Amino acid sequence: MKTDRSEGTELFNKAGIFYSRRVGGTPGGYYDALQLAADSNYTLLKNPSITQLYNGTKFSGRTKNGLGIGVFNAVTAPMYAELGKPNGETFKIETEPLTNYNIFVLDQSLKNRSSITFTNTNTIRNGSGRDGNVSALGVSLYDKTNTYNFQAKTNFSYVTGDDPHNGYRAYTEFDKVSGKWQWGVYNNIKSKLYDPNDLGILFRTNEMNSGAYISYNQFTPNKIFNLRNYNINVQYSNRVVPFSYANLKINGNFLHVFKNFWDASLILFSQPTWENDYFDLRTSGKFIKKSPFTFLGIEGSTDSRKKLFGRYNLGWANLSPIPNDAYTRFGLGARYRFSPKFSLDIGGDRTLDKGNIGFAFFEPATNEPIAGYRTITTFNTTVNAIYNFKARMNLNLSLRHYWSKVDYKEFYHVKDDGFYAPHEYVDGKNENFNAFNLDMFFTWDFRLGSRLIIAWKNALGPDAVVDGISNSKYSNNFSEVFNVPHSNEISVKFVYYIDAQQFKKKKA
Repeated sequence: MKTDRSEGTELFNKAGIFYSRRVGGTPGGYYDALQLAADSNYTLLKNPSITQLYNGTKFSGRTKNGLGIGVFNAVTAPMYAELGKPNGETFKIETEPLTNYNIFVLDQSLKNRSSITFTNTNTIRNGSGRDGNVSALGVSLYDKTNTYNFQAKTNFSYVTGDDPHNGYRAYTEFDKVSGKWQWGVYNNIKSKLYDPNDLGILFRTNEMNSGAYISYNQFTPNKIFNLRNYNINVQYSNRVVPFSYANLKINGNFLHVFKNFWDASLILFSQPTWENDYFDLRTSGKFIKKSPFTFLGIEGSTDSRKKLFGRYNLGWANLSPIPNDAYTRFGLGARYRFSPKFSLDIGGDRTLDKGNIGFAFFEPATNEPIAGYRTITTFNTTVNAIYNFKARMNLNLSLRHYWSKVDYKEFYHVKDDGFYAPHEYVDGKNENFNAFNLDMFFTWDFRLGSRLIIAWKNALGPDAVVDGISNSKYSNNFSEVFNVPHSNEISVKFVYYIDAQQFKKKKA
């Protein structure tokens, strides 16, 4: 079997039902343990936020006849939270059972870049807990000239346990994929009970998205531009059961790469009609109206070949029926290459949404979802550094701090038609959220296709809280992040490339 080093990632993600962070993530009962401690007189002594991995094995390759084969298996350990009683006794509760994750992929290459792919993901948990199985079959067909492409994908999910259910996803697309003018149409349907979330990730179901796009492409340089791409996409969405309108969205991106290799893109994002949001209120049968808006922005960068490379983005939206609800975005970033061995990249992005409306809380007495009118401020700061010891040995550091502050101005009941009725103001609902990650990777490619990776990951604990009243500014939040609990993880990954051809007997 001839193995392509890039084949593994492409194979396992081709069906779109594998999200690697599912394996070894936060135990499913982690927050239940926190809640139990908060609602009782128990003391939480231990509650691991990361699931221990017993093993992870991946095999992938492609035969000389074009058949790609991928097999993945991982087993995670059972996890427990430990709590203490007032009398000094301790007890444990299981937050995550022993779990076996499996993926199997067959991908047959056909003529003219065409292919047919079957993928199955299977998650088995010890005991009577939830198990999940998802199968996906997809086909991608090109004509002889590689001008047109047709894609069709169908997925089926089956979940057992306390809440057994099954569902499906169906996707079709037809595109013109070559030439200056390109276009395409697509349709994506997800049934109400489609659920790939044991090994995949999906936030919304029970919806149908239909869309079309057209683009103009300049591939050869002229007197002003090295490259241009103008793209417009229109998407119309519905709820599937019962069938009803959701929203209409228009996206535009107009990219220009100039002769000096600087680039600039004009961005358009518009929702020209009122949206019926069936998900935000977290209550079946309820929806909330979201106002029309139009966002205009620009983003770009300098010549990335230079030692100093800069980038920027800015945008504004205020074209909606709700007064004083301006949305602004601004970001800057720079990378400097000190030497062939060392480079440093620093970036920051700020958004301010003065007129955001959405779910705030459930009314305690009636469990009615209450909406809030709020100002949301977010900052996202990143630092990336890489040091190359030699050609195939490097150290990579990545730091990210994300801060979001939510200040509520008003609260509303949501009527049956999705619009708002006044609700008395409720104190204590403002939010202050911080996320912090520091990842460091030592990578050594010691032979063709083989590598050693040693990783250290430091993150803000999922239950860590930074007081938003005394730390109302970004700088205060960033400083306070280092005074609350963090989690640390060290992992080692060893990959050794074996070409099966070398084991075959050579012909005389």
